[in-house]
Amino acid sequence: MLQKEIDEQDEQISSSLARKIESESGYKTVLYGILRLCETPRRLPEVEEEIQKLLTGKSCFHSPQVLMNILVENGGLTVQDEGEGNILLQTTEEGIVAASASCPATLVDELFKRDAAYQDIYLTILRSCSEPKTLDEIEDILAGNEVMAQENILAGYFISELEEAGVLKWDVKWMTAQDGLAAVQAYSS
Repeated sequence: MLQKEIDEQDEQISSSLARKIESESGYKTVLYGILRLCETPRRLPEVEEEIQKLLTGKSCFHSPQVLMNILVENGGLTVQDEGEGNILLQTTEEGIVAASASCPATLVDELFKRDAAYQDIYLTILRSCSEPKTLDEIEDILAGNEVMAQENILAGYFISELEEAGVLKWDVKWMTAQDGLAAVQAYSS
C-alpha cells in the first residue's frame, strides 16, 4: 500500500515538473538543457555559465537563478551545499525522465513524424545552416518550394519548430546545433 502511494506521488511530481516546464514556453529548451547537464552533478558556477550559453539570442525575463529555482521547486533538481560556498546541483530521477523525453533526437523524430510532408524542408534548413544563415538567406534557399507555396507557410514556421526541437539555434545568425547535424545524417541515409 505504501509503495503504491510513493509511486503515485513520484508520478505526480514528474508530471507537475513536465507541466511546469511546458508552461515556460520561451524557456523549455533551456530548462530541459539544465536537467540534461546536471544528470552528472555540477557546481553552481558551471551551471550558471551553461545557462548563459543556452540563453544566447533569447530575450530573457528569467535569470539563471530563477530558472534553476523553477527546477528545484518542481522536483527536477536537488541542491547540495558542500560548505565554503560550494553548491552542487544534480538532476533528480523525475528530472531525468522529463529530460529524456525532451532530448533533441526524440523531439526531431516526433517533429518529422508529425510534419512528415515537411521533412525535406526541415532537412534543407538544417543542412544549409551548418554554415550560419540569416532569415533572408534561409528564405532565399527555400524560395520556390512548392509545398510552402501551396500551403502558404513561411520559413519562420520551420525555423521555430527546429529551434523548439533543439536542433537549430540563434547566435547572430541561425546555426545548426550538433544534434541537428546528427539528425541530418540520420535522416539522409
